[in-house]
Amino acid sequence: DQPSWLDRSLVSLTTWNWEKAAWTALLIVALVIRVVALNNRTASHDESEHAWFAYNLFTGAGYQHSPVYHGPFAYHVLALFYLLFGVSDVTARLPTALFGVGIVWLIWFMRPWIGRFGAFFAALMVTISPALLHYARHTRHDTFEIFFAVLLLIAVFRYLADNERSAHWLYIGAAALSFMLAIKEVAFIDGAVLGLFLVLVILYRWQGWRLKRDYPDEEREAPLASTSRSDWLVLVGGIVLSMVGVAVFRLLGLADAGADALNTGIKLAVLIAPPLIAIVMAGLYVRRRENDEIQPAFGVATDAVVLLATLILPWLSPFLIKALGYDPLNYTTGIMASFSVVAALVGVAAVVGLLWNARRWLVAAAIFTGIFVVFFTTFFTNGQGVATGVVGSLGHWLSQQEVARGGQPWYYYLLVTPLYEFLPLLLSIPVLFRAFVQRNRVSIVLLIATLVSIGLWLGLGVLRGEGGTESSLVNDGLRAIALMLIFLTAAWGGLNAHARRGQYFVAFLPFLILFNWIAYTIAGEKMPWLVTHISLPMCIAGGYWLGTVVERVEWRTAWRRGALWAGLLTVVFIAALMGVLRSQPFQDRSLAGLSNTSQWLAALVVGGVTIFLLAKLAGRLGTRTLLRISGLTVVLLLGLWTVRTSYALSFINQNYVNEYLFYAHASPDPLMDMREIEDISRRTVGDKQLRIAYDDDASWPFNWYLSTWPNAAYFGATPSREAFADAPVALVGSKNLDQARPYLARDYYEFDRRLIWWPNEDYKNVTWDKIKLGITDPTKRREFLDVVLWRKFTTPMSQWPLVHRYSLFVRKDVANELWDFGAEPAAFAPIVDPYEQGMREVAASQIIGFGQGVSDGQLNTPRNMAVAADGTIYVADSGNHRIQAFAADGTPLRSWGTSCELYTDGQPGCVDPDGSGPLQVGDGQMREPWGIAIGPDGNIYVADTWNHRVIVFDPDGNFVRKWGTFVTTNGEAVGGEGGFWGPRAIAFDAVGNLYVTDTGNKRVQVFDSDGGFLGQYGGGGVVPGRFDEPVGLALLPNAAGAPGGTLFVADTWNRRVQVFDVTFTDNLSGGGGAGRPEFTFVREWPIEGWSSQSVVNKP
Repeated sequence: DQPSWLDRSLVSLTTWNWEKAAWTALLIVALVIRVVALNNRTASHDESEHAWFAYNLFTGAGYQHSPVYHGPFAYHVLALFYLLFGVSDVTARLPTALFGVGIVWLIWFMRPWIGRFGAFFAALMVTISPALLHYARHTRHDTFEIFFAVLLLIAVFRYLADNERSAHWLYIGAAALSFMLAIKEVAFIDGAVLGLFLVLVILYRWQGWRLKRDYPDEEREAPLASTSRSDWLVLVGGIVLSMVGVAVFRLLGLADAGADALNTGIKLAVLIAPPLIAIVMAGLYVRRRENDEIQPAFGVATDAVVLLATLILPWLSPFLIKALGYDPLNYTTGIMASFSVVAALVGVAAVVGLLWNARRWLVAAAIFTGIFVVFFTTFFTNGQGVATGVVGSLGHWLSQQEVARGGQPWYYYLLVTPLYEFLPLLLSIPVLFRAFVQRNRVSIVLLIATLVSIGLWLGLGVLRGEGGTESSLVNDGLRAIALMLIFLTAAWGGLNAHARRGQYFVAFLPFLILFNWIAYTIAGEKMPWLVTHISLPMCIAGGYWLGTVVERVEWRTAWRRGALWAGLLTVVFIAALMGVLRSQPFQDRSLAGLSNTSQWLAALVVGGVTIFLLAKLAGRLGTRTLLRISGLTVVLLLGLWTVRTSYALSFINQNYVNEYLFYAHASPDPLMDMREIEDISRRTVGDKQLRIAYDDDASWPFNWYLSTWPNAAYFGATPSREAFADAPVALVGSKNLDQARPYLARDYYEFDRRLIWWPNEDYKNVTWDKIKLGITDPTKRREFLDVVLWRKFTTPMSQWPLVHRYSLFVRKDVANELWDFGAEPAAFAPIVDPYEQGMREVAASQIIGFGQGVSDGQLNTPRNMAVAADGTIYVADSGNHRIQAFAADGTPLRSWGTSCELYTDGQPGCVDPDGSGPLQVGDGQMREPWGIAIGPDGNIYVADTWNHRVIVFDPDGNFVRKWGTFVTTNGEAVGGEGGFWGPRAIAFDAVGNLYVTDTGNKRVQVFDSDGGFLGQYGGGGVVPGRFDEPVGLALLPNAAGAPGGTLFVADTWNRRVQVFDVTFTDNLSGGGGAGRPEFTFVREWPIEGWSSQSVVNKP
């Protein structure tokens, strides 16, 4: 019997050797440095957005793909990790970290092409690469995309090298391409560089033998030789038929037709039918061809090009959509126009794919389509995701190139990349050099043509800069020719040196390096995380070259002959060279000057001795071996400096913008504050239960950090007292600070914080004069080296100017209870009533009213009262919805009014007092009258609060007039003249103008005695002149009998009394006039009280 697999020895499962052990150790190192301390850095702006969108998907709040935030893959993966491991910075970054390790692992599969040493050194450089390491510890899309881009390269080049032409490599490539498109739009760049190179491979395999004498016969390829005339007829017919829908849609103007169901159905039929017929026609033809046992034979490069081109063709539809004058980002009225193009391109792709190899194409297309549909529709819950993916991805990316986010100069990557990726940059130069400089006529001609075209292009640019009149068309043409020749030279050089299929990947490396450098330089958006796409091919090429150098050294012999000494002497020589370059000898005869001179001489002597000893070693080792060992020593030193650079970037300066690989980067302050807030919450109300108010200006990263806090309160750009109610902590961005401080200044401590900052960008204004000064001025030179080597700037981080700030507010009672500010404990003073000294006890001389009730003389929640000239007392009996009149001795005289709810459905209680007479429903009735005043004409003016109006009665209670309806002004004293939210109090000036507090609208309105609107003042807020729940009014009229006077307002929820001087632009009679009131703030005083915000508890 066969033993169970459980009984098999674990060691027997694989054959271990030193190579596998080294790779295992390398992968462990890559894993550790990518996953350790993932919570050591504040989430940056973009990072917190990505994490938060994934959190919404995880919680069921929904996710819909938007090309603004790249593809959907990352959000689904993050949501899965939240489900498995919880929600935190660590779980938001763990997926990219693991995929970063996956990139290192994938290089193992490049061993057949770049060698065992080359693959290991390439993986090592990827492991320690500052850019690739940092952004593998970052919640961004690039690491995911790079992983699948490498997988695509492996699949394609494995297929090219596979004599069996196994279909599974094509299927893996189709899946990788679909994942790339579901991650980020840079997939189009990666697809373009691979597709263009494969086209050049086809041309090389087809016609290369004409230019290369020793071209291997077995590598020749005639890409179209096996196609028949009927194949061509079906192909052309299928393409033309597929495009019929676009032509009909365009020529008949169907884009402007109606959008009813009938028209929509007709449009869909017109657009779908032609490509569908073309596909069916091609399928039937292929079926007949298979029955006849006829199958065209294509070369491996042609296979790869056809498959990749047909899969991605519909995604390139925005180019054609824009060319036809439509907007690819219009998913509503323009969706049919976009659909017409997409349907046509799907038809073309299917026809070509079926004619190429129906079985393989259908399987690959199913894999490709299945992946993108699942992700872009969020598992079939968002149908529009198909449109935003296929059309919107490239459409949005193209639209952003003119925006040029970041505004970086064209030489941005030339500055940033060498600061971090100096090792792969240096090691990839020999690979590029070998591709461009070769001893054959074709390479020489191409190189000369390339240099001439570049020279003409740059020369024309200089002439244009000096006022030349050469057209931009000529400049663009020369640039296009120069770029074409650069790519052609690189491809020819690579293929000429590596002509066999198994070597095409090495031939691809110089082409890939140049293409990425040029593509990302030309692209409008230049950002530090895109350095990863430039760095990876240099790491692979550099590892390949380093591996070839190591393999050429006979190490056993070299070790016996002094290889170790050669390495040590190289280190000493480098140190001496640095000493010579750093010192400034013969400056003066001071002690410092003589010291510099002596150091320079000592370094010069040591360097000379070292050269002499190295020359002696060359006789023993051989010059080439010595140079290789010395070069490898330099590489080792640069590798150690790379490790130091990566460590500083990801573990020391990870929150600071003295690093140029950051942009719009989060400072350490938000993460520090969140840990403090977590501690406050834990010690007061429990884990994450604290109420925290935050605004739109500080929303990133706090939207993410507060996503799991159920009591977090977002108030946007409108701070208010309600927003901060019961919130011990508030986070306010600098944009809203001036509005928020008045609410917080008294009861909160404020701590100034840095939210987001940017690196120094002085390089944007670089000129030749500045470059010259930087080289010749010792001080500038030292400052430059401090930045390059140590990231040390003259401006300290605490005074960094490129920063967006926010403030942390902590309520004083909470801070005093939990925090130790380092001062001596304060002695607790007894609480003293601030009004105690002014309090007077006054005995009642008379009591009016017979207790609570509804009978005459009884009252229910009386709100206000007024005394007429004859001594009659009028009381707003609010709870009984009436006015009661009492004699001076308290005898009930009369009452009027009943409940009427004019603004409730059915108007309960409301009656028409005179039937068909002039009065209207509800006239003379009230709903909780709050304010009452006697006018100069003797009439009684009542604030009918919840009927949102002012009613006037004569002294006997007869209805005279009314004005006002329900109006909301959203807390601003603008518009809504004469309407009310809730009138509360009334006061008169000397000429009979009414002042009414419109409480809910946070304003005071002024009317003449007939209800004519004169003006308004206030609006919501806490600054002087603004109100929050203004209720009571008192007016000290002008002594001269003029309108206006000194107005006192009980600003309830601001817990203060405000005083205003009211004047008029023109004197008014009591009957009204043309003047308008003007309010001038005089003073205010706080009220230790009025803390309740109850609807009924008002002063």
